[in-house]
Amino acid sequence: MGIWVSAYAVDGISSGKGLIDILPAVLIGVGFEEFLQEGLEPIFRNAILDENNEINFFTADGAYAFLLGAITAGIMEMPGNVGGEAYDALSGQKSWRQMR
Repeated sequence: MGIWVSAYAVDGISSGKGLIDILPAVLIGVGFEEFLQEGLEPIFRNAILDENNEINFFTADGAYAFLLGAITAGIMEMPGNVGGEAYDALSGQKSWRQMR
């Protein structure tokens, strides 16, 4: 495990690309998804169920949904991202994460 971590650190520092580039996009993307779902729910409930809900996108519930989605994405996607970056560093191959 120590070899993987050091190889990942050296590769990430030398190339400037790696997990630091990927993770914020994932966190913001999933957080925004949850925020949007929270904001659109009253609109769909009004249209489909003929309810009369107030439509307000910027609520405390929306902010909570964004934070919870971002934190959950960070926790759930971290092992795959770290493992993929460590493999790329050890194998010397360019992966889809580095081809931007």
